[in-house]
Amino acid sequence: MVTLSKSTQKKNSHGLILIGGKNKHFKWCSTAVHSTIIKTLVENQHIDKWTITSSRRTPFEMVEKLAKLTTGSVSFYSIAETPNGWLEDRLKESCEVWVTFDSMSMSYEALSSGCRVHIIEVTEGKFEDKFDKMRYFLLKYAAASPYENFNEGKNIAKKTMEVLLPSPNA
Repeated sequence: MVTLSKSTQKKNSHGLILIGGKNKHFKWCSTAVHSTIIKTLVENQHIDKWTITSSRRTPFEMVEKLAKLTTGSVSFYSIAETPNGWLEDRLKESCEVWVTFDSMSMSYEALSSGCRVHIIEVTEGKFEDKFDKMRYFLLKYAAASPYENFNEGKNIAKKTMEVLLPSPNA
């Protein structure tokens, strides 16, 4: 797991886990992702309230596994249960976010929220192609930006430019 940013002093102890799914760039492994989620829940006792959500691409068997994690301190919401603005509200109330590595948009939304962001690996083994390597580089070296009304397109362009075209004064 890679940590991408430092928290911006949010005073609560809410954790958010964003789960993507299968796509053409990654070999998705539900077992590995589920194991990482369990490990995250167990190892982060400073988080007293957890929210987990799926995406349109989350495999059905993974959604079933996630739903079984619901307890007094862990809530699961499938993407079908989340209205417009739901993710933004959860990001505002969370101090830390874990997001699966397959989703660039969820990664940047989490980074732009000001939360401490952690990446959950979705595959076993090595990168599948050069896209994965570039994505890993961008995520590893991107700095968190403050919350900017979740203007994802602007944030992605800004971070990409900062990484690919560093300041001449750097």
